[in-house]
Amino acid sequence: MCKINRQKKILKEKVLRPLGEDACLPPNQLTGFIAVKGRRYEKDLMVVGRALNGWDHCFDPSQLTNSQDRGPVFEKIKTAAYGKPDAGICPLQWVTDQWGDDKCYNPARSAFWRVIRRLVHT
Repeated sequence: MCKINRQKKILKEKVLRPLGEDACLPPNQLTGFIAVKGRRYEKDLMVVGRALNGWDHCFDPSQLTNSQDRGPVFEKIKTAAYGKPDAGICPLQWVTDQWGDDKCYNPARSAFWRVIRRLVHT
């Protein structure tokens, strides 16, 4: 089974399904994300963060109660992380592209991205 299919199965059944079944969750929109790495990165470091800074691929937990509805939610999450299929774009290219750009989210102003940059360039 290829990596993306394994991720899809894990995300749909181990993460999204329990969210849909949790009756205690408030009716707030959620945003999901899956792990990505830059195309040129070949080291053994994984950095985990939590702020998605206004990404617009939100979903309602009630969408996750039906197994058929979990597929489209996964596709939204995958597209947000990896971009459109066959685009050939590095999923983290936006960090380099927006570095120092004050017209949009600027990773250079984020301690999170500055620390990662320093670690990777060490």
